[in-house]
Amino acid sequence: MKQTDLPPLPPVETVSPKACSVVKSYLAIASDLPDDQRHRLSYHLQHCASCSQEWRLLSSVTNMVSHIEASQPSSRVDQAVMLAIAASGRQQIHRRQRASLSQGRFITAIAACIGAIAIAAFLLVFNLQSHFQLPANLSWNSYVLYHSQMMTASDGSQYHIQTYHNMATDQMNVETSKGNEVDVEVVSDTHQTLGMDTMHHVAQWDATKWTSDDSLFDLPQLRADLQSGKATYLGTDTFQGKSVYRIRTAQGMILLLDHNYMPVNVLETNGKQAAQPMYEQISWLAPTKVPNSMWQMDVPQGYKMGQLPTRPTLQ
Repeated sequence: MKQTDLPPLPPVETVSPKACSVVKSYLAIASDLPDDQRHRLSYHLQHCASCSQEWRLLSSVTNMVSHIEASQPSSRVDQAVMLAIAASGRQQIHRRQRASLSQGRFITAIAACIGAIAIAAFLLVFNLQSHFQLPANLSWNSYVLYHSQMMTASDGSQYHIQTYHNMATDQMNVETSKGNEVDVEVVSDTHQTLGMDTMHHVAQWDATKWTSDDSLFDLPQLRADLQSGKATYLGTDTFQGKSVYRIRTAQGMILLLDHNYMPVNVLETNGKQAAQPMYEQISWLAPTKVPNSMWQMDVPQGYKMGQLPTRPTLQ
């Protein structure tokens, strides 16, 4: 069947009986589709349980036939056949031998076809995974990202870090605390950073060492890394009872996205133990839920300008 004989693929977000009928007719030729159609097909499979099940069945059947080994008839069968042929004379023996040879060639040809089907199925699955793309209209800029985490210093001390990040304005508020010993709050925008030691009432400008690294949540960079292959789509999984997409980032972390493509956590991997969540909590907040005072960069009354304590090296 030629691709031009098929009806056009439905729009990306369309899931209906008619759309599913069209999508299923494309499954067998998915590897031959151009990138835009392959993306639409992949998106539909990720959001339609019926078509996804049919795709898994197709892949399963292809995988099973790929494990069928080429074989020849048992030697005992050959001996029985040859004895029967001997009774019919030499001419019939030659005919049967030629037929046996043709049968062997036929079996070899079938085995080669099965191998080709297996390779094609593998490439098809690989292409669907490697062409995983984030929706074109996806944006995180209408939210304030909140995350909290515990980090360990070189001396074993535990520090609690809470971060609010306005994704639209790139303003950040980061508080780092250690029991009753350390409490440093930093407010920053794209131009400057104000750090405040709330225990000793000391303020310092350009206190950038106390900010958080949110590069994992840079959506344009994540798109570019997926397209270039620096980031890799690893398929779906479950996290805290919810289905998630898994993406290995350029930094080697595993970013978990829910089915709305919003980050829910990051897994740290070091090759020595099972991947662990980096954050205690990640929330995406409406800007109206965060007070404006969170972004104020005025030196509080009663604070003196000076040097903040040295930020420990945290792991």
